[in-house]
Amino acid sequence: MPLPSTCSRALGVLLCALPAAALAAPCPARLVMKEVRGDSMAGLLAPGQSIAVDENYFACHAPARGDLVEIDLAPGVNPLVKRIGVVPGDRFRLAPARKAGGFVLEVNGAALRAPGGAPYLFDGKRREMIALYESSFGGVMPADTYFVFGSIPDGSRDSGQFGPVRRERLVGKVVRRRGR
Repeated sequence: MPLPSTCSRALGVLLCALPAAALAAPCPARLVMKEVRGDSMAGLLAPGQSIAVDENYFACHAPARGDLVEIDLAPGVNPLVKRIGVVPGDRFRLAPARKAGGFVLEVNGAALRAPGGAPYLFDGKRREMIALYESSFGGVMPADTYFVFGSIPDGSRDSGQFGPVRRERLVGKVVRRRGR
């Protein structure tokens, strides 16, 4: 009988290679309940709402566009919850907004949109912040670096104010929402 391509016989012993996933250490969730403060995620999260943040999620999974994440910007600063909009390898650029004035952020050729469907708009200091990183990164998001945004198209305290976020600043992924 033929052996599977990942198996071989050596000295009468059947040896089979296991997929990498079978060898990987387990990745248990570390859920921490938090309460939402502020309204920058309106429509997705409400002030006073309880959320569960898996603080071990990114030890085993890559952050993805659309993930709701808790971010620790600096010691002593309250963490933020934001949505990942641009991930490593994405091509991004500011483009003039057709109807609303200002600029939209195009990611891989399409306008980045807030959860309600409206494009995020950038003008003034927010446009300058994104333009700075568009220029210095050559329009391609580098490894372990992300732009994060609230759910308000005109902006909130997000990458339009503080720039990109490094992966080590991602505390965890919001995996459950309750109430409100």
